[in-house]
Amino acid sequence: MLNQKKIALTQSQIMTLHKKVSDFSNQYTKPLRALRHRYKEDMDSIEGYPAIRQKLLDAELIFEQQEQSLLLAILTQLLAEQTEHMPPEFHDNLNLYQNGLTKTKSSAIDFNIGHMVKLTDLNQYLV
Repeated sequence: MLNQKKIALTQSQIMTLHKKVSDFSNQYTKPLRALRHRYKEDMDSIEGYPAIRQKLLDAELIFEQQEQSLLLAILTQLLAEQTEHMPPEFHDNLNLYQNGLTKTKSSAIDFNIGHMVKLTDLNQYLV
């Protein structure tokens, strides 16, 4: 979206966004998602499983919306600070993001979900 609007972020800004959302996700969203998956494995032994599952899904969605709100709030703050200074020359934000991640974690990221995730699959974890 930022690329389409020709809004450039710095490597530092991109990594700040990634860290803040990842921290929230690791603390709240992912544990709830893991709990929902564990419940699914034992669904036959859990009384009222469909209702519990739906409530967990609803809570997970709220956490995902919170991640998006957090992302937008931080992005708004970063862009406001950026306009106080000279904005960077436009570049491809996605490439800059991928380059920043590969500096810290080779060519893939381990999200502690049991397998490696390709950089092209990140949206499912960050959205």
